[in-house]
Amino acid sequence: MTETERLLAEARETCLRVHGTAPDELVLALFERLCTEQDLAQGYAGEALH
Repeated sequence: MTETERLLAEARETCLRVHGTAPDELVLALFERLCTEQDLAQGYAGEALH
């Protein structure tokens, strides 16, 4: 599983856990947020890695 796949799965699981549903728009918004947070944590500010 790639890092991108892992983040997408995490976003879907979080949506299901928190909201009881996982509409694509919500999953993608959370996925984008997770990618940004991971990039910042790894010191890649300003560069999109995913």
